[in-house]
Amino acid sequence: MPGYDLNTESINSFVDDSQIELPRFQRKLTWTDKDNFKLCLSVFKGYPLGVIVLSKDSDKKYLLDGRQRRFALDEMRNPEKVYDWARSAIGFNLSVSEDDLRTQYWRFVDQYFGEFEEDDDDDEDFSDSDIDTNEDSMDNDPDFSSYNQGEDENLIRLLSIILSVHPKRSKASGITKPFDFRDDVSGLDYIADPSSGYRYVDTDQLLDWIEYRSGGRKTPQIDNFTQDDLYNWLMSGKDPGEGGNATENKIRKEIDRNWDQIIRVFEALQALDSTLSNRKIGYMEVRDASANDEKKIFEIINSEGTDLTAVEILSAKPAYNIEIENPSEEIVSDIKRLYEKEMEVSRQEAVRWDRPATLYSRLEVPTLFPSEGYSFERKVRIGFKLMSGYFLNGISKEDFEALAKVEGVNWSSTELEQQFNQIENYISGHPLVSFWKSWDNPMVRMTSEAVAINYLLCMLKYWELLEKPTSTTSSPFQKFQNKGAVLFDKMIYEYVTRLWSGSSDTRTANNLKNLSVDSTLYTPIKSEDWESLLTDLIEEGQIEGQNQLNNQNPSSRVKLLLRYYYVLTQKRPTDVGEMSIDHIIPSKEFESSPDEDIKRYEHHIANLAEIPGRENSTKGSKTLEQISDPWLKSEIERFTGIESDNFGDYSDVTDIEDLIEDRGKVMIDQFLEGRRELLSVK
Repeated sequence: MPGYDLNTESINSFVDDSQIELPRFQRKLTWTDKDNFKLCLSVFKGYPLGVIVLSKDSDKKYLLDGRQRRFALDEMRNPEKVYDWARSAIGFNLSVSEDDLRTQYWRFVDQYFGEFEEDDDDDEDFSDSDIDTNEDSMDNDPDFSSYNQGEDENLIRLLSIILSVHPKRSKASGITKPFDFRDDVSGLDYIADPSSGYRYVDTDQLLDWIEYRSGGRKTPQIDNFTQDDLYNWLMSGKDPGEGGNATENKIRKEIDRNWDQIIRVFEALQALDSTLSNRKIGYMEVRDASANDEKKIFEIINSEGTDLTAVEILSAKPAYNIEIENPSEEIVSDIKRLYEKEMEVSRQEAVRWDRPATLYSRLEVPTLFPSEGYSFERKVRIGFKLMSGYFLNGISKEDFEALAKVEGVNWSSTELEQQFNQIENYISGHPLVSFWKSWDNPMVRMTSEAVAINYLLCMLKYWELLEKPTSTTSSPFQKFQNKGAVLFDKMIYEYVTRLWSGSSDTRTANNLKNLSVDSTLYTPIKSEDWESLLTDLIEEGQIEGQNQLNNQNPSSRVKLLLRYYYVLTQKRPTDVGEMSIDHIIPSKEFESSPDEDIKRYEHHIANLAEIPGRENSTKGSKTLEQISDPWLKSEIERFTGIESDNFGDYSDVTDIEDLIEDRGKVMIDQFLEGRRELLSVK
């Protein structure tokens, strides 16, 4: 009978264990740099790294499962490898500043560890166009540098390692550059001298050299290490006078100039070594196993287990498996549908977990969320966020777990869902929200899940603060409705200016905890702030300093502003045909233009319009002056603001700057005027 032992050892010991051998048959290494960086995050976060499976035979150990982890952990000892992985996963440019790199790092960390955060790709999946934007890369995002900084020093340490390398180019990095004395000191072991004749600092050899000079340690004792010590390292084995005084002075000057970065490199190497020495990895040693036993164990470890989702983890908590007494018929019906349709299992009793898991199926809030098109997991996640946000003023994973133990929750009732649906009916009575709703594209699809959840929770809480007014002619009800429109406007502004990127759950929690009748949350965005944003977009093609013109397709934020422009100018979609975002001057005109300056304006907001189409009558790749159908000409006039008599003025690609100047100014004026009218703001 096969036996096994479960043990742990440090990552460094595991990687350096010379007794571990690879079987003759090996699968290809398939992990990407992104996979390696996720492993790196787990190491620094202190998460389990999975169980390595070894087959033990006398004094030999064969690695059955864990080759890719072992290979990645070995490479992790080189800071440049960590940097390469981070760059691939996060997507930052070599030219990005350290401050921006920090921002992008914390955003990635926030999204990666934020198990219940939304999937931005899904949130920005427009139903009215097949346009897919690239503008939501990590570059130039707002400040997420506060994420977990007070809580997790290890993730800060990982960031410092990445920064110590930045920028890494083909033959130089922050690690190698301060040690580049190839022109001043001959015979340095870490200077590569390839056949091409281009000598450079070899990183692996440099790390070996530092370890050798440090007496077998990864770095010297930093606190006691001086510039003289480094000079002596460099000159070890050289004649005392070699190079002359001029060379010695030059070397010492270079050491002094690069000293801060040299210490930074040592600190990065020390941080890596300390982490890999202290972190443990578990392994199973299988003994006396036949080939078939080993094969089966390998299959069990790799194939028969599946990743646990957050939904499954919560469903396994005892507090969520308390049976609900006398659940409503609606809940019972939704539970039956959930298990039989989504999970293909049969369930009899209703438990607490089922309530948030089925909440979404009882929502009727088309202004904010779609009724169809979401995965089961996403609906469950939204249900947990809405319930924990309402009862605990928080939507973190800790709040989700605590929700099951909150006193006063009527688990058998659907009152909360009914109130959410009431809020939808009340706010959609305001003209601004009514015009938005007419476009049949909920807020969550045009912005994000976080924005829509925040809006719904804050409006329900505000309605309760006003003592739940229902009379449409009462002052409290009208105040509620007007504040709802103001908050709607603010959510769009904040999304466009990227205030909802990153740790959005924390932002929602803060809004809920600080809510009051006179909360600044319901203070309108200043007209001059909107005007400044629009002016920058029209004149510079930028939003908050981010270029909106260099994407493969129109950015999601530009499309959102275009939609909001139609809402504020009180335009509804046509009753005939299907609406879609199109270019006034067609894309093909830009593609054939030799002028690169003109090409960049293809996706300018002034060149975009929601244009209807019906069978045998679409704009497509036609220029305006090529349109002959009277109905289509009339619709284009309506949605572009360009009279058909002037179509010829904006049909050639060389007309783009005139179009931007003429239509852009009109769009700003109409946007601001429409907003003043609908929101009654100055």
